This record gives sequence, C-alpha cells and structure tokens, in this order.
Amino acid sequence: MKSEAAEATAAAIASKATQAGAGTAVFGGLTANEFAAFGGLLVAVIGLLVQAYYKRKADKRHAEEHELRMANLRNGHE
Repeated sequence: MKSEAAEATAAAIASKATQAGAGTAVFGGLTANEFAAFGGLLVAVIGLLVQAYYKRKADKRHAEEHELRMANLRNGHE
C-alpha cells in the first residue's frame, strides 16, 4: 500500500516537473521580438473586439432610428 502511494506521489511530482520544465523552455526560448509580436497580436485582438462591440451598438442605434423615420413617413410626418 505504501509503495503504491509513493509511486502515485512520484508520478504527480514528475508530471508537475515536466509541465514546469516545458513552460520554462517556452518562456526562455522566446526572444524580445517574439514577446513584442505576441503583445502586438494581443493588442490587435483586443482592439478588434472593442471595435466590433461599438460597431454593433451603432448598427442597433441606426436601425432603431431608421424604424422611427419609417414610422413617421408612414404616418404622413416628415
């Protein structure tokens, strides 16, 4: 029973060490240019999401305005 617990503990430690080593290798392998590229990509994606959000709000506002204008025209108002 103790040997199984020891093996499970060793396996868990080995798994965490492998993940930590892989993360360190990826982080350590990136150059300043690659960090800048990933940062620029992140900023671009955030900018795209913000732009899409406000464009959707503007489209909704314009659609409501159009409906009001059409209702006024149907009722004979300018």
